[in-house]
Amino acid sequence: MNIALMSLLLVAAAANVVLLVALLLRSSSNQAFSKDVREDLRTGREELRSANKLAQDSISSGIRSFTDIGGTLDARVKDLQASTEGKLEATRGCWTRFGTPSTSSWTRCRRS
Repeated sequence: MNIALMSLLLVAAAANVVLLVALLLRSSSNQAFSKDVREDLRTGREELRSANKLAQDSISSGIRSFTDIGGTLDARVKDLQASTEGKLEATRGCWTRFGTPSTSSWTRCRRS
């Protein structure tokens, strides 16, 4: 039994050596494959970086346009507010000079 066990261990060790040599030979061919994979990943990262840069530029230009529109609207609202306040003051001046809007003198003030 002892000889059978020793021969079994010897066969297992020999199989291990054969498998190790096969694995080493295969890994050298895998180096080319891993190099191709690394190159593809690098290319993908570069493409992603450029796409992100384009998207970021597009978003920032959109935000700038939105800010410009907001500034234009703000200026227009201020102009309208000033115009409305001027008209309100003119109307108040007519009321104090001629009375209430129900009188005929208010109509004359409004036309002038």
